[in-house]
Amino acid sequence: MFNILHLANLNRKSIQILAIILLFPFFAVAQTEAERAKITSGYDQKASATLKAKLQQAQSEREARVGLYLQQNKVERTFSKGEVQYDIYDIAPDGKPIYINTKQVESNVESGQVINAHKLHSGGGLGLNIQGQSMIVGVWDGGAIRTTHELLAGQVTIADPTSAMVSTEGGRNHMAHVTGTIVGKVVSGGNAQAQSARGIAFNATAKCHDWADDLVEMVPFATSGGLISNHSYGPANAVGDPAWELGAYRGKAVSFDEIVKNHPNYLPFIAAGNEQTSSANAASKMGYDVMSDMNVGKNVMTVGAVDEALEVAYFSNFGPTDDGRFKPDIVARGTAITSSYSTADNIYNTGQGTSYSSPAAAALGLLLQQYHNAAKSSYLEAAGIKGLMLHTAFDLGQPGPDYKFGWGLANGEKAAQTIAASNSDLATNNSTTKIAKITTNPALGASVTYTLKAKGGSTPLSASICWTDDEGTEQLIGEGIDPTTGRLVYNFDIKLVDQVTMTEHFPWKGPGMANRTQNSTRAGVNDVDNFKRVDIDAPVAGRNYQLVITKRATSPADARQFTIVWTGLEGTPLPVELKEFTAKVIGKKRTALAWSTASEQNNLGFDVEMSAVTEGSVFRKIGFVKGNGTTAATQNYQFTTNDLQAGIYYFRLKQLDIDGKTTYSSVKSVDIKGEVATSVYPNPAKDMINLDITLEAGANVTATLFNQLGQVSQTILPKQYLEIGKYNFSVPTTNLANGIYFYQLTVNNTVSQGKLVVNK
Repeated sequence: MFNILHLANLNRKSIQILAIILLFPFFAVAQTEAERAKITSGYDQKASATLKAKLQQAQSEREARVGLYLQQNKVERTFSKGEVQYDIYDIAPDGKPIYINTKQVESNVESGQVINAHKLHSGGGLGLNIQGQSMIVGVWDGGAIRTTHELLAGQVTIADPTSAMVSTEGGRNHMAHVTGTIVGKVVSGGNAQAQSARGIAFNATAKCHDWADDLVEMVPFATSGGLISNHSYGPANAVGDPAWELGAYRGKAVSFDEIVKNHPNYLPFIAAGNEQTSSANAASKMGYDVMSDMNVGKNVMTVGAVDEALEVAYFSNFGPTDDGRFKPDIVARGTAITSSYSTADNIYNTGQGTSYSSPAAAALGLLLQQYHNAAKSSYLEAAGIKGLMLHTAFDLGQPGPDYKFGWGLANGEKAAQTIAASNSDLATNNSTTKIAKITTNPALGASVTYTLKAKGGSTPLSASICWTDDEGTEQLIGEGIDPTTGRLVYNFDIKLVDQVTMTEHFPWKGPGMANRTQNSTRAGVNDVDNFKRVDIDAPVAGRNYQLVITKRATSPADARQFTIVWTGLEGTPLPVELKEFTAKVIGKKRTALAWSTASEQNNLGFDVEMSAVTEGSVFRKIGFVKGNGTTAATQNYQFTTNDLQAGIYYFRLKQLDIDGKTTYSSVKSVDIKGEVATSVYPNPAKDMINLDITLEAGANVTATLFNQLGQVSQTILPKQYLEIGKYNFSVPTTNLANGIYFYQLTVNNTVSQGKLVVNK
C-alpha cells in the first residue's frame, strides 16, 4: 500500500491538474452509432473484406491440419489443467501440436486503483464521470460467458454461436474473470466480494467471443467501430518448444499487425504470458526472451504484470523481441485479483496472471478513449491511445523503459490530465501539452521540425511519436535463434535539439537481446520501435528546443499517419483559473451550482449550460453569470436552476472572454430522484421488455425509449390509471434494433429514467 500511495503523491507533485482539468468539456454518454460510423468512414471496406477472406482461408487450412491430427492420434483438442485451459491451435511442420492456453488477482477495484483508472470515475478526484458509459469492448477468450452472473448481467453478449464455441469449465471461468475485470457492474446490496469485484469500466458492455477464429472475427468488430479488445491467451511456451520461436516476429503477430493497419482506430491488448520461470529460456536467459506469437506484434499493446509491491510478478514474461523492441509495452496489477466466476451467478474467485493485468489496461484504454471523445469530440487512433498510455506510464524497474516493465505502470490519472491540458495546434505555445495526429510526411530522408518551449524547473520536457506500422516480413526458422533484423516497414527518427547549445537529445533505445539486462540508452537513433520518446529531464525554463522528425529513406514513399504527444511545454496563462465547480440537488427539484476562480483576465462571464440524459451530448444555455473582468483575488459564483423533472442532468460552464474567446469547464452531473417506483427487466431484453410501475391513483403514464443519440425510438404505455398498485407491462422488442437504450417514464409531471440493453 505504501508504494501505491507514494505513486499517487508523485503524480500530485508532478502535475498541477485541477485548474486545467476543469476547463474542458465532458459528457458521460459516448460512442453512439453515429460516432462508430464516423470512426469507420475512412476504412477501406474492400481491403477489410479481402483481409477477412485471407484470414478465413488460413483458418480453414489450420482446421484441416488440426482435424487430421485429432483423427490420427485420438486425443481431445481442448482440455483443462486446473484453472488453465489448453487448446490445439495448429500443427507444426514437425507434426507436433501447437497449444494456446489461458494466461492465468487484490480485487478488480484495487487493480483499477493501482493504475489510477478510478481517478476518471465519479468522485475520483478529477471531477469526471468516465465509467465506460455506452462504450463497447471486444473480448476473445477460452469459453462462453455466463450472461446471468450478477456482476455481468446486462453488460455482456455472446458474439459467437454458442453451439460452436470452444468451451470448457476452465475456459468459461477464465472468460468470466477477464470480462468481469473490464465491465463488471456495481452489484447493489452484494456481499464484500461482489463489491470488490466491480470492473474498471463498469458502465461499459462487452462482446465476448471464443478464441477459435479470433483473427477472422476481429475484422468485423473493427469495421463496426470497435476501439479496444482484450486477448488473455497465447502459446504455452513450454520447455522443449523450439527456442527460435521465442521473441520471433511470426504467426499471429503478423496477422494482428495487418488487422490494425487496415483499421487504424482499433487497438488489441494482449497478455504477455506467464512462462517467465517455465519456458525454454527460463534457465538459459533468466526469464528474458519469452515473448512469442501475437504479443510480439508491433501494433498491439502487450501487457505484463506487477504485484502488490509494484515489482514485476514472478510469472510475467520478459522481452525483448529478437530485433530488440521493448516488450511488454506496459504493466498493470496481475496478482491476487478477485472477479466473477462461471460456476454460479454469485460465485467469485481470486487468481493471478497477465490474464488479469491485460484486461485492467484494456479497461483503462477504453475509459481514456471515452474521455478524449468527451473532452475533444473525437476518439484517438490506435497509435494515439497507445502513444498516450506509454508516454504517461510511471517508470518502474531500470531507468527508462526496459524488457521487464516496458514503459512502466499504466497511469490513468496522468493520461487524463494530459488529455485535459492538450490541444492539437502545433504552431502556437498555447498549452502545456500537445496531442496531435500528423497525416503528412516529409520526403524520404528529409525532416520536419517543430519548436517546443520548455516550462523547465522540475518539469521534464518529453516528446513522443507513435505510428501503426505495416505488417513486417515474417520470421522463419532458417533465420536461426535471435536474428537482429529489424521488422519495421515505416521508420521515423526523432530528436530534440537545444537551440542555444545545439545539444542533441535522442530517444530511448533498448540494449538489444545480447545485452538484455543492461539499461536502455539515449545516445543515438532507435531503429526498431514504432513508439519513440525523447526526455530532457531538466530543461532550461523558457528555452526553445527544436523537435526534428525524419522519415527514413528505407520507408515506403506513401505517407503514414502518426501521433505526437508533447508534455512539459511552457504554455500560456489561462484567462480564468477555475478552482472549484460543484453541482448539488437542493430540495427535490432544483440544482445549485457553485464555482470559484483564483484569478481572472478579461473575464466577461459564464454561460451556464445543461443537458438531460435523453438529449445526447447537446447542451443548451439556461443562464448567464457576469464575471469580474481582470482580478487576482478569489471570486465566488453561484447559480440555481428552476424546478426540474426527475432524471439525470449534466451541467457545464462556458467561460467567455471580453474578446470573444471561450473555454469550457468539466461537466458535473446530478440525479433528480423521481417519486415513481419502477423496475425494468430482463436487462438485457430479448423478446420483451417488462416494466413494473407503482402508481398513485389517477396517474397519467407514458413511457418512451431513446437511442444513444437521444432520438425517440418508441413511445409505449399511453394509458390512464385509476387505482393504486403495482402494474406490469410487457413491451415487444420487435421494432427495436440491438443496442443500448434509455427509458423515460412520465407519470403526470414526474419523470423516471434509466438504461437498458436490447439483445435479440
